[in-house]
Amino acid sequence: MFISIVIIMLALMMICIASINVFAAEPSGQRTISDNIITPCWTNTESIHLDLGFSGTRADCSAMVIGKTGTSRITATVKLQRKNTNGTYTNVKTWAGLSANGSTLTFNDSYNVTCGYTYRLMINATVYKGGSGENVSKSVEKYCS
Repeated sequence: MFISIVIIMLALMMICIASINVFAAEPSGQRTISDNIITPCWTNTESIHLDLGFSGTRADCSAMVIGKTGTSRITATVKLQRKNTNGTYTNVKTWAGLSANGSTLTFNDSYNVTCGYTYRLMINATVYKGGSGENVSKSVEKYCS
């Protein structure tokens, strides 16, 4: 009788264990590609788009800052910087005092550079909405060959 009770209990345990759902987890430190996309969470700003291209020794620089609905004004400074061998940056050209009324600021300009270096285009902007200004920035790097 004791053996039959033990067998019944083991059978019940096997049934319970077999019905447990098992989920796989990624090993610690490994992430999927989608986890590597970092998106800023801004209050006043919808998006910032930057583009840096080269045509010979001419650096073509463009930027667009788009504010969320209700944005009244956007101000910005755009910098073109050259990367030094030690990893620091030197300002090559600064466009200061950029401003637009409304929800979109656009910037397009060119500047002659010396190829053989990596350049960084950077924008620092303030997006005004509802009486408060939000400071945002973004940068992009590209090598001029």
